[in-house]
Amino acid sequence: MTSIDMTSIDMTNAGTELRSRVETIPSANHASVYSEQDGLASSLLGRVVVLGISESLACTAAVHLAHQLATERGAIVRVIHVLDDRTPPIPPPLDTVIGLADAVVGSAVHAQQVAALSERIDEMLGEHVDWKPQVMVGNPSAVVAHYAEEQKAALIVVGLRRHSRVDRAFHDESTLNIVRSATVPVLAVAAGTTCLPRTVLAAFDFSPHSVAAARFARLLIPPGGRLHVVHVPSAFRYNRDDGEGIIHELGIAAGLAEAERVVAGGGVVVDHAILRRELRERTAELILDYATSIDAQLISAGSVGRSMIDRIMIGSVSMDLVRDGRHSLLIVPEPKHASAAR
Repeated sequence: MTSIDMTSIDMTNAGTELRSRVETIPSANHASVYSEQDGLASSLLGRVVVLGISESLACTAAVHLAHQLATERGAIVRVIHVLDDRTPPIPPPLDTVIGLADAVVGSAVHAQQVAALSERIDEMLGEHVDWKPQVMVGNPSAVVAHYAEEQKAALIVVGLRRHSRVDRAFHDESTLNIVRSATVPVLAVAAGTTCLPRTVLAAFDFSPHSVAAARFARLLIPPGGRLHVVHVPSAFRYNRDDGEGIIHELGIAAGLAEAERVVAGGGVVVDHAILRRELRERTAELILDYATSIDAQLISAGSVGRSMIDRIMIGSVSMDLVRDGRHSLLIVPEPKHASAAR
């Protein structure tokens, strides 16, 4: 009788099973893991930019930025002012009460209100612009977001101010709510801003929409400007002498180098940095401090997300950036198909 070597059979089966679990890792010359088609505008030339007008001081800065996008990037500016019809926590100014009353009585506010808004914009810019503002009634964040979708806008531009605890108590966080509601990028302009940014910090978490945010931010930077791609790793530290730690560090470095390559272009200088944080440090604080140290005029980031899990895991960073209000922000939402898939 012929003997059978059971050991060799077992090893053969084991080898087959093991090979089925092997993952092939693309080499550096393979296609990028980041898609070139992120659904965002590759240029603002001829694209609609929705400018949301409010009563805040930062509104002037938003108007100036929108004007620059029109004159320097060829954007088409559509202006909207929303009269809030929600129950106010405190008595509103008399002109607001009159405006709301007019809106309730008729299908639209009086033409004088539109003319007054046009005159106010001209005063801010020191010149006449034929932007033909729209005045609507409703929840400001929902109306602005819907109007941007309706206009197939490439961008929403609004003013940005610091949000206090009082604002949060009275739910007066219009800019943050617009960021949460919008399906297109939102440029929130800090008070005192007068021109397009020459230095931008792109907060980067390796998600496709953080890449899209950095790529879109580059459109706003003039040639010769700088884009700093910045990543804040988890506070959990690998031992750098350990194999897993070495692979982790190499992976972050390779990912940032790939992001730098993908977002480069337009005569903009791109580099990257890693900000280490301690367990109790907030990611947003590190980003804001670094933005100040490099004199960044704009910070770009992915969306704040809409679910509670999103806000706990990643959304809190964007929310903190918006509430801080010191730096202009470009927030790019997660694509609809990506959020729907989860």
